[in-house]
Amino acid sequence: MSGQNNTSVIILAAGQGTRMKSTLPKVLHRVAGRPMLGYAMALARHVATNTVAVVVGHGIDQVRAYLSEEKEQGRACLVVEQTEQLGTGHAVQQAYPALTAHSSSLASQYVIMCGDTPLLTADTLSALVAYHQAEGATLTLLSTNLLDPGGYGCVGLSKIGMRHQMSELYQKLMPGLMSSMLDFWKKLLANCILKMHRENIL
Repeated sequence: MSGQNNTSVIILAAGQGTRMKSTLPKVLHRVAGRPMLGYAMALARHVATNTVAVVVGHGIDQVRAYLSEEKEQGRACLVVEQTEQLGTGHAVQQAYPALTAHSSSLASQYVIMCGDTPLLTADTLSALVAYHQAEGATLTLLSTNLLDPGGYGCVGLSKIGMRHQMSELYQKLMPGLMSSMLDFWKKLLANCILKMHRENIL
């Protein structure tokens, strides 16, 4: 475990993955013989010093069955159900109360990551957490640059240095891609969740 602070991790695994054109939940598609969710869970444990929560929704029975197999192998997690898939922010909104209710000691920071990122490395995620802690940041976002961003969501950097999500419509103009890997200070996350509603959920 590389997280220095009391760190919980939220893995977003509720999406349908319509671009996969498959009845199998996106996070259960295999890469090198392993479901993508398995890679995410392994990474989460690398930085978590507190609870790992997995938000499930689409294909819930199949994903729960896989998580049960993981539990049998000693890799248990807190499973949180997102009954309506209303976006990333809404998924986190479901997970946070469950984490604060079930954790024996409340985390001081929360890493939010996707369940379909098998190429993300432990070194990269650890560097995100280390940077967040070293800077004393309230929010740290992991992003990257690609010549052809495809259908990814993008971020822009404002004059005062704050990052914000951009619509996919502007992806050709804004080459910085949002990875959906975030590290939140607990008070900021709690405040964001309180202010979140249908109109501003990502």
